[in-house]
Amino acid sequence: MMEEILIVGARGLGKEVLDYLLADDRYGPVAFLDELDTPEVLGLPVVHPGRYDGACRRAVFAVGIPLDKAPTLAKYESLGLDWVTYIHPRALVSPHATL
Repeated sequence: MMEEILIVGARGLGKEVLDYLLADDRYGPVAFLDELDTPEVLGLPVVHPGRYDGACRRAVFAVGIPLDKAPTLAKYESLGLDWVTYIHPRALVSPHATL
């Protein structure tokens, strides 16, 4: 059974993460959370955080610009999201890595 998941960030990295999730039978992406002024990106709805209804709590963070990461996480903290560390099934992860 696929787990529904939100993608926080609908720009470059968010689009890449969408591709990964669509090829992975563990997750079913339901929407992007982003402040973009567009109703959808690559067929997935874009929901402004101020209009997010809380229907799905599981989320993957897909903001690629380093200076934007901390402020974006702080902005989304009030939504009570359950952050997922997504590891692609074909990724090679060192046994010495800490995720």
